[in-house]
Order: sequence, then C-alpha cells, then structure tokens
Amino acid sequence: MLVNAQIVLMRCKTNKKLSGIRIEQTENGSWKINWAFPIKELS
Repeated sequence: MLVNAQIVLMRCKTNKKLSGIRIEQTENGSWKINWAFPIKELS
C-alpha cells in the first residue's frame, strides 16, 4: 500500500522555533498530521 505523505516546514509564531510536520492523506482524501519534530537551525 502506498501512502501519500508530505513534510511541511513551519515556524512557531510565539517562540520563532523551526519545526517540521508530517501530513498524510487519508483514504477519504482529507489530511491528518501524524508527526511533528524540531529542526535545528544553523547559526
């Protein structure tokens, strides 16, 4: 079974930290977020 999934980068409006989220398309066509992770920025 193939899964349609995407990784999206986002920056928190409050603390300005960078994160990634994985979104996966469900069988009915909607999207769900199923994983979030911090991204370490290079200085």
